[in-house]
Amino acid sequence: MAFETEAQRILEKHECKPRRASELLDLWRFFVDECVDGYGSSIYEFDNDLSVREDIEVLLQADEVADRQGFEAFLSVLKIIDVRYAELLQPDVKRPGNIAHWWRTGVLRYAGDEYCSDVNDLYSIQVRKLE
Repeated sequence: MAFETEAQRILEKHECKPRRASELLDLWRFFVDECVDGYGSSIYEFDNDLSVREDIEVLLQADEVADRQGFEAFLSVLKIIDVRYAELLQPDVKRPGNIAHWWRTGVLRYAGDEYCSDVNDLYSIQVRKLE
């Protein structure tokens, strides 16, 4: 069974939105592109948008996919997107609380007004506001 087929089965099993693995990468890339441009929505929308990366993590934690045809290509693209996202985060700045994943703990270096205000109000963390 190819990676895409196995990925869909695993996502369904974990009650994730039914998507193809390639679609998850596209959504993650799109979200990171939004961050590069200066994320313009609230921290609540930001957290919601991050959920796509958690669906990807479900696949990464599933032993059944590691040997499937297409998994290595998926992983290599994911690593590029993850690095790009990580570069957008403030070094050594983390959102407080017991947050499981690195992509959730990070705070953007810069963003739009709503995200900046929310992060300051909720966590007292400064984010450079794009005009």
